[in-house]
Amino acid sequence: MPTGGRPPADTSGGEDEQRDSLRNLSLRGGVYLALRESVGIIIRLGGVLVVTRIIGPSSFGLYVSAAAFVAVLTSIAQLGVEVSLMSRTEVPSERTYDTAFTFLLVMSFGAAAVGIAGSFVVASVTQAPAYLAAFRVLLISIPLNVCWAPAQARIERRFQYRRMAALELLGDLVLYATSISLALTGRGVWAPTIGFIVWQGFLFFGSLWAAGSAPRLAWDRQEIRRMLRFGSGYGFTNSVVSLGGLVNPLVVGHYLGSAGVGYVALARRLVSTLGFVNRAAWRLALVVLGRVQDDLARLRRGVEEAMSVQVVLLGPLLVAFAVGSSFVVPALFGHKWDPIIGIFPYLAIADLFAAVFLIPQAVLYAKERNLAVVVKQVLNLVVLGVAALLLVPPLGLRGFGLAAVIATLPLYVVHVAARRIVKYRYDRTLPWLAAFVPPICFQLAPWPFRLLLLAPMVLVVALPRSRKDLMEYTRTAWASIRPGATSQVLDETPVP
Repeated sequence: MPTGGRPPADTSGGEDEQRDSLRNLSLRGGVYLALRESVGIIIRLGGVLVVTRIIGPSSFGLYVSAAAFVAVLTSIAQLGVEVSLMSRTEVPSERTYDTAFTFLLVMSFGAAAVGIAGSFVVASVTQAPAYLAAFRVLLISIPLNVCWAPAQARIERRFQYRRMAALELLGDLVLYATSISLALTGRGVWAPTIGFIVWQGFLFFGSLWAAGSAPRLAWDRQEIRRMLRFGSGYGFTNSVVSLGGLVNPLVVGHYLGSAGVGYVALARRLVSTLGFVNRAAWRLALVVLGRVQDDLARLRRGVEEAMSVQVVLLGPLLVAFAVGSSFVVPALFGHKWDPIIGIFPYLAIADLFAAVFLIPQAVLYAKERNLAVVVKQVLNLVVLGVAALLLVPPLGLRGFGLAAVIATLPLYVVHVAARRIVKYRYDRTLPWLAAFVPPICFQLAPWPFRLLLLAPMVLVVALPRSRKDLMEYTRTAWASIRPGATSQVLDETPVP
């Protein structure tokens, strides 16, 4: 029935309006998030630049090694509770939010206790790793990192991305202001370590303020079972992803030392920072696809368009850095970081491939088909670990880069599973992949063959369909950044 005093419309027109409303919400909301994240790029790149330039590859590698092990414990403690809250079709009750907070509080302190006990066991049976002290201190961050999830879910369910973006940008400033201050005083590995803890504390208390709610203790076994039933698959998947982060310190660290770990970590950080589109699309897709999962026609159009938009927005950023890295890296980070120039293209290609399947993966979560994603992540971990063990000893850093590309093969599992739900196609996405992958390899080819790698991008942009898509995305982006445009779209959307 009509709402808000609007006259009823015919069925076909209503469906068109709903389709356009969802499309505009997805594109404009995604662009709004992307624009906010682009400001974060400047802060994060600037912060990483200063910190890594001061403390050097070895100290940065020690921090990354400690953080990788803490990330595993953190992901286990989260158990996908945030995703469970965000993806519900009905509005979670106050008791549900309070139960989620209490459950996460218990799990996070348990994870920290396991971590501290494990560190003493390791130190007693073998030579203590150089990063063990930083690991013990970073355990403080686990409850802060985990327990702000219910407040974040409140904010994102309301599509309050402006508030969330402001919180995250301020958090980035807090992180790097602390880290840089400590780095300038010669604190080495402790600069990013303490900076991370302060950052998580700010996000925890800031999210409570932004959500307008204070956490209370509550315990509802039925709600916990429901959260775990939906979120456990996602939580397990996230834990497997975190385990993948251990390949760098365990394999690269073993053969190339802490400096090698630092090189891989900085290259990954640069790819991740440039890939802010992935985070924006993922956050928006979890909410939007959860609401249209029963309308297969709209779901198919949304998946196809979201995949294309994501590659179009992410590809040029990766290409720009890859082409200019031989000048940018020495100028900004110093020549001691030059080895990341050779590994960046491999990690960028792997990230671009993963971006294509991020939206189908969100469909699987919306339909509670988590097993396929779990299988994909387990296979990804196994393939990455085995490939790194085989390729790093003879090829060094490039061996790890090749392993990262090979580890994208299990994405086929997501493709097969998602296609059983909705028959989407890649017609709009494949040309853009063909355009961006060759120029990302710019630094890997000798002159003058490097220039030939730019040709596919020029050819694809010249295609009529590609130009039409670019114009369409540009119009949507421009409309979304006009004063009040995004707010109007979000305000017209029912808020849970």
